[in-house]
Amino acid sequence: MLILSTAVALLPLGTAAAHGEGEPAGSVTTASTSESAVGRQSTNPSVVRECGTLKESTRFKLCANYPNPGGIRIKMGGPEPVFASCSTSFTVFKKGDFSKKYALTAGHCVNQGRPSVYSESDYFGLVGDVHYTNDQDSALVAPGPGLRLDNTVFRGDRPNSTKRTLIAGISAPGKKGRVCVGGSYTLEVCNLLVRHSKPRCYNFELRDGTKVRRCGLMTAQKSDHRVVQPGDSGGPVYEEDEDGRVNAVGIIIGGDETAGGPFPEHDVVFYRPIAEVLKDQNAELQVCGPADICD
Repeated sequence: MLILSTAVALLPLGTAAAHGEGEPAGSVTTASTSESAVGRQSTNPSVVRECGTLKESTRFKLCANYPNPGGIRIKMGGPEPVFASCSTSFTVFKKGDFSKKYALTAGHCVNQGRPSVYSESDYFGLVGDVHYTNDQDSALVAPGPGLRLDNTVFRGDRPNSTKRTLIAGISAPGKKGRVCVGGSYTLEVCNLLVRHSKPRCYNFELRDGTKVRRCGLMTAQKSDHRVVQPGDSGGPVYEEDEDGRVNAVGIIIGGDETAGGPFPEHDVVFYRPIAEVLKDQNAELQVCGPADICD
């Protein structure tokens, strides 16, 4: 049965539930958290400060004197009120311009009228290019002055974990059959089983009965585990390699439940393959290959 009452927004200002073709019906949610835009935005946002050591940097605390990984919790349109809370995934460049780095997140997180992005009370940057159609869902965030991004992602299942791992390259969306996710709310969960080998289309039904179709999505599942929840949208999906690094696989878009699952909406993740996201954005991923010397 399609559970509409527990679904959260697929579109930035709507609510939706969905099931995929050939998949068990269940409620689905994009993994962003949306809040009311009513209120007054802070006129005194905090500037990102220096940290005493690299180990002070977490998903919720930026450091001005150290590069910051993917997997950071961000507030779209904040700091208060917040349009949506989401996650960053990977650092990218626009093709032909390697002088500027951007944080990658999901397009449905963005309110075009409020481009400011924060991490807790710290100013993170401004929204750049947004691609949000039936088969695209990504956005770039240009970091603010003094904020540096690097080619790592946060790891671990503790909120204050400082562990990070270098990104070695890009992997096909289902190459090894299992992936990890690292949204800033659910944190790291590994050994998700990829449910099919190629991207598929999914039919979504809004609460007002409107039906929409979203294509180009992969799904992965870990039975009896919560793998995604609201706020994880835009976060990284990756595979571990033999050198202890990770390969980027995609970005988190939403979640679903399997029939009779103990974690409604959360034991299945929808993600868009990273190669398609980079194509949408005309961008390249910042990586650190086996032969590279990386900071």
